Formats: sequence, structure tokens, C-alpha cells
Amino acid sequence: MKGTIILFLSISVVGCTLSPTEKAKKVIRRYLELSLNDMKSYEVVQFGKLDSSFSEYQRLDQYRKLRDSFDYYAKENKLNLENAKMYAPLSSYSNKASLYLAMAKWDLVKMQSVADSIELASKHFVPKFIGWKMEHSFRAKNLAGNLGIHHYMYYLNPTIDTVISSLDVGEH
Repeated sequence: MKGTIILFLSISVVGCTLSPTEKAKKVIRRYLELSLNDMKSYEVVQFGKLDSSFSEYQRLDQYRKLRDSFDYYAKENKLNLENAKMYAPLSSYSNKASLYLAMAKWDLVKMQSVADSIELASKHFVPKFIGWKMEHSFRAKNLAGNLGIHHYMYYLNPTIDTVISSLDVGEH
């Protein structure tokens, strides 16, 4: 009798354990319950396969700061060149034109330095496992109440119990 009860409990525990894929689907559905405008209109179109998710250099704060610096110097370069062109035809402002031209050249030097830093850091970047990802397409109503098909990539934590972020991947 005790053996039968233990066998029944063992089968119950094993039977209730979700596969990682089913666990991910459940977590995504729970996330959608909190984020969709009208969960009653939700209809699964397709779940993709569960796949490993790795860190990407372009998503690191270090890269973003370098990219922001590059963009800043590019903007400054453009402004300095425009000012140099504006003052160049005026002989009484030739010194000012030369100053803006020198500043534009200096901006190029800084841009190249930042570009070199980005390239060097990206070469030494080693991706790390950060969790899981799964693509999901579904029908649901938007804010206007119109039914549409939505395509998202969901990023889940390593234990597959939380959606970390989602990305609208648009139509395939």
C-alpha cells in the first residue's frame, strides 16, 4: 500500500513539471495578461522555439556611452564646418573661419578616437548567457480596439520565471 502511494506521488510530481518551453509560454502569457489592453481578445498565432539569449556589446552601457560621445562629436563637427563655411567668404572674419575649421578637424580626431575605442572593446567582448528568448505572434486588440497580429521577442531570465524585456519584431 505504501509503495502504491509513493508511486502515485512520484508520477504526480513528474507529471506536473513543465518543460522549459511550456514554462516560457506560461510566463509570456502571464506577462501579456498584465500588459495587453484587452486580454479577452488575445489569441495565439504561433510560439517560436525557446533559445538561449546572450549579452550583446551594443546593449552595454559602455557601448552606449561611447556611441553617444561619437554622435556628440559628429554633431559638433557639422556645426563647426557650417560656421567655417559661413565665415570663410568674409575676409574680415578669416580668423574666425580658421578657428571653426580647426575645431572641426579636432572633432574628427575625437570621433576617430571614440571609433577606435568602440572597435577595440567590441573585439574583446565575450558574450555571456543572460537567459532565454522566445518569439511569439498573437492576435489582440490595440488601444483603438482594432484587432491586429503582433510579433514580439520575449527575453526571459535564466530560471524562466520572469519576462525581462520584450521587443516588437514587426512582421516577418
